[in-house]
Amino acid sequence: MPISPRRSTTTGLIDEAAWTPALSARQPDGARALKIASERTLRNVFSTQTKRTVPTGVQSRRWDKSIRPRGPRPPTITTSQILYNESRVRAVVPAIEAHALAKRYGRVDALRGINLSVNRGEFFGLFGPNGAGKTTMLRILTGQLRPTSGSARVLDVDVVQEPLRVKSLVGIVPEVESPPSYLTGFEYLYFVGRVRQVDGIDRRINRWFDFFDLEDSRNALCKDLSKGTRQKLMLAAAFFHDPALAFLDEPFINLDPIYQRRLKGFLEEYVSGGGTVFMASHLLDIAEKLCDRVAVIQNGALIALGSVDEVRGREADLESAFLRLVGA
Repeated sequence: MPISPRRSTTTGLIDEAAWTPALSARQPDGARALKIASERTLRNVFSTQTKRTVPTGVQSRRWDKSIRPRGPRPPTITTSQILYNESRVRAVVPAIEAHALAKRYGRVDALRGINLSVNRGEFFGLFGPNGAGKTTMLRILTGQLRPTSGSARVLDVDVVQEPLRVKSLVGIVPEVESPPSYLTGFEYLYFVGRVRQVDGIDRRINRWFDFFDLEDSRNALCKDLSKGTRQKLMLAAAFFHDPALAFLDEPFINLDPIYQRRLKGFLEEYVSGGGTVFMASHLLDIAEKLCDRVAVIQNGALIALGSVDEVRGREADLESAFLRLVGA
């Protein structure tokens, strides 16, 4: 696989080629190329953040004694310092950025000039009436659908130029629960693990089977499972590879109150640990308790955006504010 150039980020720090390690390591000499690119990236990040330079070809903890530079020796730069500064840079790059995003089907504008930014570590909720554009936006942001115009980046990856890379980085729960009909629950999650190239597949499967009480469905074909059980499998698949960002389209649908509560607890823990959630839902009472910020979309355009308190305003709850905003 050739190394595809990556445009500069908004901070102008990283101009190196980028791909997922899982994919690059399989290519001829891929691991070595990835190591070189990573070292250059970390050097640039450190230099920009600290105004100090890592000399090319010089180890971070060692100084070449055969070279006698004039003046005092530059201060030693450790690997931990470089990694610390890299994490600072990553933290300020939004998890999701959309600019003038639009999608048209014939004469119908499904999305109209969406501008949106979601920070890392944020629980973001998107609400709107049926047909407002929620699922269309999720499909574009996850690389499943090309926009008519505008741009979007997810985890600093262009969703149009590198849709497969976006899919490899995020977790996705689609609007309709749809695991392969003629695979068992165990076979489906095993397939997900192989595609994601994660380690400890059996351990991960057992973790999710225990979490959702799926042991009785281990050897049942997915086509014979209830909607709720299929939804549990889709949720397990979305988080199977421990993604940094999860897109959830109606994740609580078909779950009974017991597992809705269990899922809420997991999502709260996931976000508190640094994960990011972008959720579309009609269950505003649940969303009001989980979300940091929310947006309301109607006829393909955002009509409200802000914290839960800001969007709720003087209304008693988020549902009342939503009904007022959409004119219901």
